Amino acid sequence: MSGQNIGSTGGIQGVDLKGIGEASGEKLSLADLMMQTMLDRSEMLDQQIRSQAALVKSQNDQIKQLNQIYSKLANHKTQTETVSKPTWTVDRDKTPKEIALDNGNKILIHGNSEAWSIVDANGNSTKIWGDPHVSEGDRNGYWDFQSDGTFVLDDGTKIHVKTTAKGRKDGNVYTDSLTITKGNQSIEVTGIADNKPQIGEPSLNGAMLDQATNDGQVFKMGDQADDWIYEGSELKLGSKITEERQHEEASAIDESSNVYNQVLTPEDVKLLESVGVTVYDASGTGLLTPEEIANLQTQIKDMRDSVSSISNIELTKLDSYNKKYTQSLDLASTFMKSQYDQAKNIIRNIN
Repeated sequence: MSGQNIGSTGGIQGVDLKGIGEASGEKLSLADLMMQTMLDRSEMLDQQIRSQAALVKSQNDQIKQLNQIYSKLANHKTQTETVSKPTWTVDRDKTPKEIALDNGNKILIHGNSEAWSIVDANGNSTKIWGDPHVSEGDRNGYWDFQSDGTFVLDDGTKIHVKTTAKGRKDGNVYTDSLTITKGNQSIEVTGIADNKPQIGEPSLNGAMLDQATNDGQVFKMGDQADDWIYEGSELKLGSKITEERQHEEASAIDESSNVYNQVLTPEDVKLLESVGVTVYDASGTGLLTPEEIANLQTQIKDMRDSVSSISNIELTKLDSYNKKYTQSLDLASTFMKSQYDQAKNIIRNIN
């Protein structure tokens, strides 16, 4: 068999071999042709295995990433301050009018002297009044600010103060309105400068309002609602802050906490979109309610199970390709051994 040559018109039964070997000007022996065929098959199977292995790895990576997002959502659901319906309440019949926030914190709207107050659960308070003076309840005297600012409570609530001038010769300004936000909750108060305050209804557009509102100068609550920190230091009585600032305070609490941050990273969102999970964030802000988190977890679980099922099928294909590849190599090895044995016999007979 090894001595046979395949000519330009020769062939194997059922196979048209015309032209094989002629492109290079050579005529292949039948043994060479069979060996080349087996090597070509092994090369094709090698490419299929590599492609299939890459596909299975990609699917396994998707499953791993979906599991990570699922676990992150489960942890976030126990911590999130995003709510499905407002937890803040307004009492307009009290004197002064009262906005009850979370954790026992309150805002009082006095309706005179352009005044409003912040009160914590223990009754510690700060009154903001006039042009605007800030009187901390545990100290006699006050400090002033003369531009838009934000008071940040220890639980992350942000009280944005919009100021306005009332025609004074010295240019001093007064509190005109408040935009109170935390997570997706918000309440707006207007008309303070005119001593005709109007308190809006609690709403769930807090994230968008916060993003659209200039924080200005930022005053962070210390140990209680009568202690305020400005740029790392407690404010001294008699201080007057006049600089206007365009500023957005990214987080009201320590950056290591995820409570007020968006739970999904851009990479998470991209992965979810790639597997067809797109409907889960009604507000479009990335701040998910517990119900939205639960819905997203269900979608992720279903998609994870689907990808896992497909991956198992592709893994079976990979196993099949591996077996065929092994068989092809074994066949080539057997054929080469046969040719080697034939060559030895020919040499032995010659000698």
